[in-house]
Amino acid sequence: MSDKNTDMDREAIRVVTQRVDFLELLTTSPLSKREVIDELPYSRSTVDRAIRDLQIAGLIDKEERGYVVTLSGRVSAEQYQNFVETALDTIAAQDVADTIPADVPLDGRLFRGSTVHRSDDVAPYELVDHLVESLDGATHLRTLSEAIPHPRYFEAVVDRCRRGSLTVDGVLTSSLWEALVDHHPETLEQIFDVGMDISVGDVPAFTLHLIDRDDGTTVQVLIHTDTGSIRGILTNESTEALEWGNDLFARVSEEADAVDGSSLDDAVTGEADEE
Repeated sequence: MSDKNTDMDREAIRVVTQRVDFLELLTTSPLSKREVIDELPYSRSTVDRAIRDLQIAGLIDKEERGYVVTLSGRVSAEQYQNFVETALDTIAAQDVADTIPADVPLDGRLFRGSTVHRSDDVAPYELVDHLVESLDGATHLRTLSEAIPHPRYFEAVVDRCRRGSLTVDGVLTSSLWEALVDHHPETLEQIFDVGMDISVGDVPAFTLHLIDRDDGTTVQVLIHTDTGSIRGILTNESTEALEWGNDLFARVSEEADAVDGSSLDDAVTGEADEE
């Protein structure tokens, strides 16, 4: 791209940023200049300058019926609004999200339109209540886990699996797997007894839940403290968030190594032999 084109592109972005309200107005219907002046809180000279800049950038056209937004103008305005919404929703969650490394694969699609539950805002049991309630109506749970959120949540998952109403595909971090083998083999025995499909892989520094129901899927991301407790939960049911969650789960699970009851036996036996 030449320097001239780069300057033109930057100017077009500036016009979109400064005149997005014009673009949104002209998306609804063609309007004359007088009608634009009546609809927006600007002087005639400002409207004249804005219309000229928008036409030069190819973002609006003048037709017999009045000024109309072009395709590029409409899409640019929509993308700008998406950017603003994503940035604001991300900033709103920064007290929770910024406690983990900046390079983890969290995505703007998760943040845009998300609901944030913070441990600082409620009693500790309320976050666990929220997690357990989120299993209502669930038929399948896909999870990338760097920690088990809470014993009561784990019991709720096991109970639903035992009753046959829920199936689980999970990927654990190697450190979580080793901690369970060393200190809580009975937890792994429960996992395998109720038929959860478990792998060990390269899970990012948060826990992802994809909660499938007959009427849709909920995306949950749990941010943990250094001790493994829950700092906050981001919840989103948008198509974009689900696309992100599905892609991440598929990538991680594809590279993970499946484990089962025999894997637990081998790990426990190996530790006994070392002793």
